[in-house]
Amino acid sequence: MLDKIQAFVSLAGNLNFSRTADELYTSQSTVSKHIAALEKQVGMKLFERSSRRVRLTREGEYLLPYAQRLLADSRQFDQAAAACRQEQTKTLDLYAIPTMTNYDFFKAVNRLYGPASGDRPAFS
Repeated sequence: MLDKIQAFVSLAGNLNFSRTADELYTSQSTVSKHIAALEKQVGMKLFERSSRRVRLTREGEYLLPYAQRLLADSRQFDQAAAACRQEQTKTLDLYAIPTMTNYDFFKAVNRLYGPASGDRPAFS
């Protein structure tokens, strides 16, 4: 679905199938198929086409801001997901024999991976 919306927004900006195809790194026939599929899905023509020019219909003009917002929201979603992946807790399982506590092993780990590094080790 987003491919169709991207083709719609790009074609609305370029009003040229060839430039839109170049912008999207695809073929003119793919752009044409995306537009035809989107028009079928929404049940109305979004562009008026002639052999010499492409023009947005009134319906296309009405729907364009929604399509642009949808693409912007999609980019924000991708950015938020990337940030979330970076924030995920990383786990390091350490196995130790009881005498390691005598040598301040856990204090050393805390110093290495504690507040200064931004990580928060948890011991159980």
